[in-house]
Parts: sequence; C-alpha cells; structure tokens
Amino acid sequence: MKKVFLITALLFYSISSFCQTAEEFINKANSFADQWDYDKAIPEYDKAIELNPDNAEIYYLRGYAKTNINQKEAAIADFAKAIELNTADTASYYEKAMAEEYIQNYEAAINDLNKYIDLVNDDPNAYNLRASCELQITDYKAAIKDFTKVLDFDFEDIGNVYLQRAYAYQEMNEYQKAIDDFNTLLKDNPQNTRIIVKRGYTKWLMNDYKAAMEDANKAIKDKNPEGTFLRGLIYFKQKKYKDALNDFENITKKYPVAEALYYQGKTHMALKKYNEAITDFDKLIEIKPKYRGAYYARGNAKFKAGKKKEACADWKIAQGNNNSEAEKSLKEHCK
Repeated sequence: MKKVFLITALLFYSISSFCQTAEEFINKANSFADQWDYDKAIPEYDKAIELNPDNAEIYYLRGYAKTNINQKEAAIADFAKAIELNTADTASYYEKAMAEEYIQNYEAAINDLNKYIDLVNDDPNAYNLRASCELQITDYKAAIKDFTKVLDFDFEDIGNVYLQRAYAYQEMNEYQKAIDDFNTLLKDNPQNTRIIVKRGYTKWLMNDYKAAMEDANKAIKDKNPEGTFLRGLIYFKQKKYKDALNDFENITKKYPVAEALYYQGKTHMALKKYNEAITDFDKLIEIKPKYRGAYYARGNAKFKAGKKKEACADWKIAQGNNNSEAEKSLKEHCK
C-alpha cells in the first residue's frame, strides 16, 4: 500500500513539476512577445511545446509570434495544430485566415473565416476580411453580401467598405448601385477627387460620357492626373483620338502607368501609327510582363506594321488564359 502511495505521489509531483516548467517557458516567451522580441519568444514556446505538446494555446501563441516576423506558412501550421487540438479555438481560425490571406491563399482564408463566423457571428472584421478575399476570387455577389453585413456594425473603416462594395457592384455591372456608394462617400467629403474619378469611371462604363466628363474636369481642376486619364478614356470612346492621345501622353511622360500606356497604344493603333503603338506596348510589357492582353495588342500592332512573324510570336504568348481572339489570329495568319 505504501509502495502504491509512493508511486502515486511521485507521479503527481512529476506532473506538477512538468506543468510548472511548461508554464515558466510560456511566461518567459510571453514577456519577450510583449516587448515585440518574437525571435526570442519562439524558442521559449518551442520548449513549452516539447513539454506539453497537446496544449492548443501554446501553438496559437507561437503561430502569432511567427506571423509578426513574417513566417506566415510556419504560423499557419501552428494555427492548424491549435485548431486540431481545439476545434472551438476562434482566435486560431481568425489568425490563420489572416495569414492565408496574406500569402494569397484566399479560398483557404474564406474556409477559416466561415468556421470562425459560425462561432462568432458579430465580428465585423471577419465579414470584411472574408469579403476582401471573395473579391480576389471574383465572387462579387458574396463580397457584396459580406460588405453589406459590415455596414450593420459600427465599423471603423466604413469608407473602405463602401469603396470596395462599389467596385464589386461595378464588376457585377450594377453601375447605379456603385454610383450610390460613391455618392455616400462624397457626402462627408464632396471635394474628394479620388472618389469623384471613380464615380466618373463608372459613368463612363454606363456610356454616360457627359456626366463622366463633368467628374473628370473636377479632378483635373484639382490637378489629379486620374482626371486626365478619365478624360482620355472619354475622348477615346468618342473617337476623338488626337485629344485622347494628348491626355494619355501627358500622363505617360510623367508616370509609367500601365493603363495609360495600354490606351495610348490603342489610340496610336486607331490613328494607324503602328510603330508608335508597338513602342507603347513594349513599355507596358516591361511593367507587366505577365499581362497577356499587352502581347495580344502588340501582336496586332506588329501585324499591321508588316511584321507578321513577330506578331505570331506575340499572339502565341497571348493565347493562354482563354484568349479566343489571340487563338483566332494565330489560326488565320500564322499557319
């Protein structure tokens, strides 16, 4: 009986000592983390995990430390382990989602946020983050729903919510709703030419060039170059190519803006200045070498300039990503 009692006492002492030691490492790690010294905190969390490998909180704490020194993938592994040990660990779901979003694993982030929101349905930050991820995977309908949900809360960055929802409405071709969101933003700051230009661009998409020009001129008066670009777009649609070219060149001489170079090239094409267009698309490709649309456009310019072989090479690059026009050009001219 004494032997059994002795073994039990030793076992109790051993477990107690073991827990205290793990706790000591956690406390030491936390003290480093409180001072933002995460490089020193992580080895202490490592030691705590060696002693207590089934403690979800330690994995969460170590994961959080890793996120702060940009070890996102290692942090994700720690948050996943914390969730495995405790499926109701809301903090780990949220932090994992943030890390997944950072490394552009948007669907994984959405999956984590779905689970988080099932457990915590009154956190506007979660709806906002999920909406931002949904934008990235072009699920605009879901993004609009989540941004609208955020508006039910007293959310700090409410302006950005309206701005992103307006963008989602644009992509859904719900232009008037996008304009309504821009107008809401302009109520508090009616001279914000950044928003005025975005509203004008939406009007341009609606082919309301008169209203779009009013917004463009307001921005130009405020010396906002985006207003000049918008006016160039309006002139381009109205086939006032010389006026459009003047606006685009005023931008590209000062700023290497990809969108302005693209439309400058398109305008040169409309004016049958094919070599100038090729130069524009060359510059665009330097900025965005993976943009297939630039290769397709340059291929068209080269073909018009009598450079068939070079045109075919560009169309071949452009044909990926379901570019049916590039494939059509290849079949017709590059046999």
